[in-house]
Amino acid sequence: MPQTQIDQASKWVEILHWCQKLLSQYDSERAKVSTQLLESILGSPIKVNSAEAISQDPILTESIDFPLVQSSGFAASERERLLSVATELTWFLSSRSHCPYAQVVGPEAPIRHTAFRLGFFILPPGTHYANHLHVAEEIYVLISGSGSWSLDNAKFQRYGEGDLVDVASMVPHALQTEESAVLTLYTWTGHDVSFDKYRYCD
Repeated sequence: MPQTQIDQASKWVEILHWCQKLLSQYDSERAKVSTQLLESILGSPIKVNSAEAISQDPILTESIDFPLVQSSGFAASERERLLSVATELTWFLSSRSHCPYAQVVGPEAPIRHTAFRLGFFILPPGTHYANHLHVAEEIYVLISGSGSWSLDNAKFQRYGEGDLVDVASMVPHALQTEESAVLTLYTWTGHDVSFDKYRYCD
């Protein structure tokens, strides 16, 4: 697939910097791993693929309900900026959850990486994402909106803007929203970030 050298003024480098700035503020070990991976990517010449290796058509950004940042709480300026750049990305509809997502880094993303995934994910209002698991370790950082997560079959716990949800490898987890959507920044790390062992538990 064709690749083009991009300079330090590109939107991709800006997005990576803002993601790194946000993730570096959390004590989570998985957030620290993601921050280190971003440092490594930013420390090398960055190439961006002109097309994503996804066998589906993108969806119109205008059709997506982006929840606004409502609070002035934790990392509000970083979250405001990431909400802004998220609206400029190419979005797809997940074949698994039927929810909108946009890739930044990953095996099929504009910035290729075989051992790291980073992107944005929206859970629309009134959505239940069924219990599922995967080998990769995952974090969600709530950029805007709110939602509930169930980890390892426990009761659903509500999370709001600025919160981080930490999901260990092969731990079942489910997501749901009520009246509002939630926009998250997600990362996958670990020895296997493929979808080969991704499965639903219900």
